[in-house]
Formats: sequence, C-alpha cells, structure tokens
Amino acid sequence: MPSRMELEQRARVVGINPANYLNDSKLEQRVLWNEINQATASGTAASGTLTGTATEPSVGDQIQLGPITYTFVTSLTEALASQTLTGSNAANATNGSTVTIGTTTYILVTTLGSQANQVLIGTTADNTLTNLVDAITGAGTIGTNYSNGTVTNTQVTATGPSSHVVTITALAVGTFANGITVGTTEPTYTWGGTTLSGGVNPVPNQIVRSATAATTYANIKAAINGASGAGTTYSTGTNANPVASAGTVSGNNIPITATVPGSGTSIATTIPTGSQFSWGATTLQSNVQAIIAMPTADAAGETGAALV
Repeated sequence: MPSRMELEQRARVVGINPANYLNDSKLEQRVLWNEINQATASGTAASGTLTGTATEPSVGDQIQLGPITYTFVTSLTEALASQTLTGSNAANATNGSTVTIGTTTYILVTTLGSQANQVLIGTTADNTLTNLVDAITGAGTIGTNYSNGTVTNTQVTATGPSSHVVTITALAVGTFANGITVGTTEPTYTWGGTTLSGGVNPVPNQIVRSATAATTYANIKAAINGASGAGTTYSTGTNANPVASAGTVSGNNIPITATVPGSGTSIATTIPTGSQFSWGATTLQSNVQAIIAMPTADAAGETGAALV
C-alpha cells in the first residue's frame, strides 16, 4: 500500500479531501475510483502575434517574450579563438619534430608506427601540413596520412594549408579558448603566438538583423524555438524560450503560443526599445484552463470537485 503522504497527494489531485478518510485503505479505494472515472479537458494555450514592418529593426532594438528580452545586432558579440601555423615554402619537416596544440602533441615522422598522433611527412612541405590538418580534423586516411589510434581533436579544428599557412580554430566560442597553448619543435614552422587568441564570450539572446525583414523574422523564430542557427543568426548560449514557441511566419507576423496548454496570460509581451515591432497586448491572451471534472458522488457520499 502506498504511504499516507502519497495517498494524500494523489487524493488532492483528483478532488478528494483526505481528512474525510482516516482509514488508509478506504482512502486508497476512493483515490483509485476517482482516478479511473475522472474526465479531463486539455485546455488551450494562450497566444499572441508579434507584428513587424517592412523596415529592419535598429541595432539595440528589443522584444520581450516572457522572461527573455531579445536584442537586435548587426553582428554577434562572440568569436572563436584561433591561431596560425606557418610552414616553409620549400623545406619539409624534420623526422621526429612535434607540433603541440592544447593537450595533444603531434609527431612528424617519415614512417608511421603504432603510436597515436603520428603525422606522415609527405613529399612536399604543404603535403605534410595537409596530413597534419587531416590528423586534427579526422579527415584523410587513418593509417596512411596519420597513425592508427589518432582521434579527432576535441579542442580545435584546422583548415589549410593556404600559402603554407594552417589556421587552427577553437571548436567553442569564448575567451576560455584563448588559454589553449600551442608550440612546435619543428624549425621550419612558426606559430603566430603561444596560445590561441581572439576568443570573445557570447552575449545570450542577441538576434542578427539581416538584409531583409523576412530574414530577420526567420532569425527571431529560430532564436525563440532554439532551432538551428546558434552562433550565426542568433547568439550562442541562447536557449529555446522556456514559456512560448514561435509558429510559421506569415508576412510581417510571427504567431506565438504558450508551451503549456491552459497557461500564458502571465507571459509578458512588450517592446522595451524600438518602433518596428508591436504586440497585440502586454501578455499572451485567450488561454483556457485545463479541467479535471470529477463524478458527483460515490458510495461514500463525498461530492467530487472540479479542479483547475
């Protein structure tokens, strides 16, 4: 038998006053009867419409939906840290020399062995750099361009070589990546610095104002729903709105619906700054509460109650 506390919690959910049932067994029977015979109505979520104009919002304009205020920007306040590794335009790498990126050290060799993170020295300087890029990114052919056991780098990615230069870029935005150290014992290689640099922490809830209003509306929808585009059309660290979602954009209108049926009239919809958007009201509207309707009475004679 469930504990008395659990029975009392279940009883209140289905409209029973547990104080009327001192006997646990009788209370459990009544709870079970009400749970089986209750009728439910799911309710309707509150909704609203964000209406824009054909004019792009200005930088710094804002819209509020529930607890989140979104700010429009031309470019996102975030950046990936990066660094360059420059090789020689003639001399190839030396057997046994190393390239270190963060916690991984790559060993340049003329013949691959069984040790992980070995990179084959190719027929030209750029071919060797290409094998290094493949080892970092998991491209190329394992066992041919780099040794078996080498795994894709979890801190950075790499591109190039372009004009004998490989660009190393952090996989995640933020200043933390500025602390990823780099180094080499290869005399023909030169790093642009001793660490990655240029990383900037993201500012959540920024939305990019694009060249057309239609594209901006698509960016708004993506930000509200947490859809693809984080780090490009809206800022990294922007989570899906916890209380509402955006529907299909129609012209200059974006329909908004509370995520929970029967809720929403307390969800704020305001325009803190700017004149290119408007809401129909200061909160979402027209919600219908979910109802659990109980039978009028059972054999014990207790009257059921509608719960909201």
